[in-house]
Amino acid sequence: MSARYTIAASMLFLAAAVPAADRLSPVAVASTAAGTVVLNADGQVLVADPKPGSGLRAVCRNYNVVFDMAAGQWNGQTSIFVVGLADNRKLSLITKYSPQGKQLRTWSQLGGPLYGIGLDSSSNTLYVTGGDSNIYTVTEASNSLRHVASVTGIYHIGSITVDSQHARLFVATTDDGSVYTLDKTGQNQRKLAQGLGNLSALAYDAAGSTLYASDAKGFVWKWNPDQQAPPKKMTISVPLRQPLGLALVPGSVGGPDLLVGDQNAGCVYRISAAGAMLQQIR
Repeated sequence: MSARYTIAASMLFLAAAVPAADRLSPVAVASTAAGTVVLNADGQVLVADPKPGSGLRAVCRNYNVVFDMAAGQWNGQTSIFVVGLADNRKLSLITKYSPQGKQLRTWSQLGGPLYGIGLDSSSNTLYVTGGDSNIYTVTEASNSLRHVASVTGIYHIGSITVDSQHARLFVATTDDGSVYTLDKTGQNQRKLAQGLGNLSALAYDAAGSTLYASDAKGFVWKWNPDQQAPPKKMTISVPLRQPLGLALVPGSVGGPDLLVGDQNAGCVYRISAAGAMLQQIR
């Protein structure tokens, strides 16, 4: 999965504010073997092939209200998962797609909206956040969501990302800009940072032990969650206006590149670990 998550009413308003058909309005981004995947505010799922210079092409259209997306390896295949609300605004949906846009599976839940989603490829498990303090899991074998944890001290939970190597989760609040960590069973909960602003997305680099968080007002924070040093703002060569999507592209010298989906700018930026703008994807 902020401007997406502040409170339920504002999230619904923003997600329902469909952009012009010819303008990119990224809500979430992901880096996969199939290329860069973008979830647009109008529900379109777009893909840019891995080869340099490839532009985005729409592969499918989701339901009217979308909040977040995760994409990566799931049971040995590249899969795309979108979280949102059905047309009646009462049914939360998680929809699985192939990279070609074929709808493969849907999980649903009545009640409050689901907002953030993280994919753990090591266990083929999705971790999904509810709007209050709840975290759920979804597997291929499950027919419904299973509640695994409620994060103490959180009233509005938003983004989530998975550290498979250390079997833990990172989640962001939507009310005070805090980030928490907990293990996959919901235990060992700990606050890592607070006051970071209007948090919109999280991403974790296990190789570099670095956690990234985007602030929807224009910043990207980074820090080692296992050390006492506080988060620092990255110096980025291109001004960010409303970064809602954040993903890592591994393999670059000096650390992974960042994919930043800037909704206000109508663009996905690829940014080096040093903060240089490498590519604009539209």
